[in-house]
Amino acid sequence: MEGLFESQEGSPASYSRPAGRGKKKLDNPLEVPNMLSFLTYRQWRANIKGLSDFSADGMAGPDTVAVLQFITLMVGLGTIFIAVMVLAALLLRRGKLYEARWMLWMLLVCVPLPYIANTAGWMTAELGRQPWLIYGFDAHR
Repeated sequence: MEGLFESQEGSPASYSRPAGRGKKKLDNPLEVPNMLSFLTYRQWRANIKGLSDFSADGMAGPDTVAVLQFITLMVGLGTIFIAVMVLAALLLRRGKLYEARWMLWMLLVCVPLPYIANTAGWMTAELGRQPWLIYGFDAHR
C-alpha cells in the first residue's frame, strides 16, 4: 500500500503496510525518491498534500484495521498458493501426484481461494483509494 501522511515537495512513492490504527507512519517502507510527485504532477519536485492535511476538518478517516486484514489475507493466500503449487509440481515431476490423495484433496480445497484472494485485493484497493477525502463534495456545483 502507498501512503503519504505529511505534505512535502519531491514526495517519494512509499510502499508498505500502515503501522496501525492512529499511527501516521508506514512499517519499513520501500521508497522511490520524488516518484509520487512525478506520477501525480509530472514534476520531480511538486508539492503533494499528505493525509494529515485532509483529516483536520473532522472528516472520517480510513479504517486501517480493515485494510490490514484484507491485505494480510490476500498475501497469506498468495503464499499458500505458491507452496501448494511447488509441492504439486514436485509430486508431478516424481510421478506421484495422482497417487497422493491428500494432495489432490488439498488442490480441490484451494479451488475457491483465488476468488477470496481476488476479493480481498479488490477491497484493499477500494479502501485504499481514500474516498473520505471527497466526503461531502458536491459534483453538481
